[in-house]
Amino acid sequence: MRLFAEHQLRPVLPLDGVWTLSIPDGRSFPAIVPGTWETIPQLAAYRGKAHYTRTFICPADGRLLLRFGGVSHTADVLLDGRSIGRHYDAFTAFDCEVIPVRAGEHTLAVEVNNSFGEQSTLHIPNDYFSYGGITRPVEAQLVGDAYIERAAFTPS
Repeated sequence: MRLFAEHQLRPVLPLDGVWTLSIPDGRSFPAIVPGTWETIPQLAAYRGKAHYTRTFICPADGRLLLRFGGVSHTADVLLDGRSIGRHYDAFTAFDCEVIPVRAGEHTLAVEVNNSFGEQSTLHIPNDYFSYGGITRPVEAQLVGDAYIERAAFTPS
C-alpha cells in the first residue's frame, strides 16, 4: 500500500481504522487496523482464532478487489457471509476479487489465526512469537471488467 494515490481512474476505499474484534469466548473489542491484537491489554498473550468485522459503503455497482497488506498469520476472508479468499503467511500481501458487488453497505469479515499447529509451519511453540491481527493496511478497489494487476519489464 502506498501513502499516495496510486490510481486516478480506479476508486480506492481505505478500510483501515476501527474494526470489531471478537474471540471464541464471546468477548469483543474495538481494534485498530492495521495493528496486532496484543495491543489490547486483555489479549496481550492471546493465541488462537479471532474474527475482525467492519462495514463499508461501496459507491457503485461493479467488481471489487480487496487488498490486504498482511494478516498474521492465516486469514479467511468473507464478504457478506460468503467466503472470498484464504491466505497463509503473515508477511505477504494478498488480494481477493469479488464479482459482482452492488452499491451500498457490505460487511467484511476476516478470521485470523496465529496459533501453532499442523496447519502452520510453526508446529510447536518456540522462541518465535507470531503476533495476531490484520497487521498491514486494507483497501477496496473498484475495478472494471478488465484491469492491470501488475506490470513488469526487463531492461536490455
